[in-house]
Amino acid sequence: MALEIDTALREGFERTFARAGLILIAVFVLFGFANAVISQSLSAQVFTLLEQSFDQSFQQEPNPFGPEAQTPTPFAVPLPLSVLALLSLASVLVAEAIHVVSIRAFASDQTDAIRRDLATRRIGLATINGVVGGIIAGTLTLLGLLFLVVPGIYVAISLFFVRQEIAVADKNFIDALADSWSLTDGNRWELLGLAVIVIVINLVASSPGTLIGYLDRTLATAVSILVSAVTTVFGIAVATRAYDQLRRERDAKLGLDDGDTDTGSDGNWNTGT
Repeated sequence: MALEIDTALREGFERTFARAGLILIAVFVLFGFANAVISQSLSAQVFTLLEQSFDQSFQQEPNPFGPEAQTPTPFAVPLPLSVLALLSLASVLVAEAIHVVSIRAFASDQTDAIRRDLATRRIGLATINGVVGGIIAGTLTLLGLLFLVVPGIYVAISLFFVRQEIAVADKNFIDALADSWSLTDGNRWELLGLAVIVIVINLVASSPGTLIGYLDRTLATAVSILVSAVTTVFGIAVATRAYDQLRRERDAKLGLDDGDTDTGSDGNWNTGT
């Protein structure tokens, strides 16, 4: 059975603006503002170090890192560089954990709330596996792009469901990479079309923030965070509903029970309650 792109898009849209999806959007907005503070503060600190270093090394030369060259950082706060570095590392883990919970929520049949077990079940292992799996998938995709664009796209589509396999099926990153490759077999053209549609929608939705950026940097950042939260949740929802289609087909072929897509800690499919 070929992937039904329209069904994945429709279900993804509906799930995004259902109660559980709106909760996730709010979480991504809060994380977005926190991450903006960290990233802009780190950027400001690094800029200051570069400026001081240049002034000390080339006293007689014009400073290319003068005030006019600095990127506006309206959310920057004066924290030590070491603290900001640790916060940046923590933000990577937090972002991955939020993605794991989001995938589990959209894989579940429940749309009006996010069950506590979805946010607590092996969340540490899932987060670490998600980070490592994402790095490996990204590296393989980049290597493919360096040789030719087509191999890079092929790898990216083949590893489309690595995070879903980790978050929903509680798999380690090695099994997730292998099983995503297997699950996408026969549906890569459909997944490519789905990915292109989502990317175009996200670009169109993000355009107002770009225009506002010419008027007010602070407002543009706030709008960008809000839009990014919505488009990120939408992208996760669409990808997870596509995964659910192919996962159910795979389980049917293997003779597994076609219940809810939630899994227990043993990685077996269980019926949600």
